[in-house]
Amino acid sequence: NIISLPPPPKGPMQRDLSALPTLAEDYISFDAIYPEMVNENGVAVWRESWRRRQEFLRECAGAIHPAYFRGLQALALRPDRFPTLPEVNDVLAGVGWRAAWVPGFIPAREFADLIRGRCFPLSAGVRPLEFVDHAPAPDALHDIWGHLPFLFDETYSEYLLLITGAMLKTAQGPLEVQLYEARKELGRLQASHASAAVMREAHRRLDELEAIERTAPQL
Repeated sequence: NIISLPPPPKGPMQRDLSALPTLAEDYISFDAIYPEMVNENGVAVWRESWRRRQEFLRECAGAIHPAYFRGLQALALRPDRFPTLPEVNDVLAGVGWRAAWVPGFIPAREFADLIRGRCFPLSAGVRPLEFVDHAPAPDALHDIWGHLPFLFDETYSEYLLLITGAMLKTAQGPLEVQLYEARKELGRLQASHASAAVMREAHRRLDELEAIERTAPQL
């Protein structure tokens, strides 16, 4: 069981803004861990995800990039609980990165601004156990398993910095804002088990915006 973790914070995210870019400062937290990660659902989600992840990695090892396995080994994740942020950052420091918690969806420019400062945003939420295989919205499980391992690869890190640097050089248009809001709303509706009709309309709206983006990309 989870005994030796630091006590979870109370109230809203506590901010530590030292040496960080200014765009994303309202979104980040360096709290060690969040209550959602150590309650009954959080423990069950992590343990079940761990079990399924090990099965997947064994079955698909030949199709997975070696950099992913090297990153997983470096992270040294435990099978019984989410890692704390200090544990993650102790390891990331060796490759010049750190992480911070963010409240799920954040605007693309705030995301890029954090990356520019070599700070990876980890969603602080935890999916319900019923969504263990596919979360309706960004959450810690996805970011820890899916993104953190690749930060240990220098080529990937350089590419990520290059892409996000280009994002910050482009002018923000209304379409970018609309896409962000549409994706955020779709995740919220999925998590709240909205009706089929409401979900269809949300998907239709997002598809419409993405079609516009493909035909008239912002420069």
